[in-house]
Amino acid sequence: MSMTEEEKHISRIKSQRKYRLKNKEKIKLYNDKYVYKNEDERKTYMKEYNKKYYAEHKEYFKQHAKEQAENDPEYAKTQSENFRKNNPDYHKKYYQENAEIYKERADENKDNKKEYDKEYQIKNKDIINQKRKEFIDNNPERAKAWDRKQYAKRKGWGEPKPINKWFFKSALHHLHINNHQDCVYIPEELHTSIWHSHNNNESMEKINDAALEWCDENYNLSLFKRGY
Repeated sequence: MSMTEEEKHISRIKSQRKYRLKNKEKIKLYNDKYVYKNEDERKTYMKEYNKKYYAEHKEYFKQHAKEQAENDPEYAKTQSENFRKNNPDYHKKYYQENAEIYKERADENKDNKKEYDKEYQIKNKDIINQKRKEFIDNNPERAKAWDRKQYAKRKGWGEPKPINKWFFKSALHHLHINNHQDCVYIPEELHTSIWHSHNNNESMEKINDAALEWCDENYNLSLFKRGY
């Protein structure tokens, strides 16, 4: 009975692996003498070779990884964790290089994602709450900033658009000059030092003058006219 191309390929890989395992020293001596000038060159060559080989046999490796995960989930999990540990920036770099593909995929599956997220939240409510609690305990300042952001949304002010980034012990201050979305992160101490309400123009003038002055000094930002 003749073998399929895939079966031939798998058989060839097994034979090559068996040969390499049996002749490790012999292969190393040959490579050192004829192929590589030094260890760095050997590593560079193998890195490029493995990359090329994986690209040419991507489907096989995917199928192999899938079968391995099904047959030995603990081993697959350990391998995955080791890869993440040894390559901490891999997934971040991969996402950045394929950002457009991810965006298109997200747009195409927007409705499905909503349903999936909803279903996931219902099934994993306890896990989500535990992770949220751990995040709040470990990042109290970030949690405060998030609460203020959600508060703004509930008030109908829309998604906040801060002109600078969050920093430790900062508060999100809404300027309420031309709209309800423009805001700035300022020191929490400064934010609480001047009483203000978006319904009181005089108090907003005082806090905004102080906030924008602080921005000018620390960020050289003069993005807003000081007129009300």
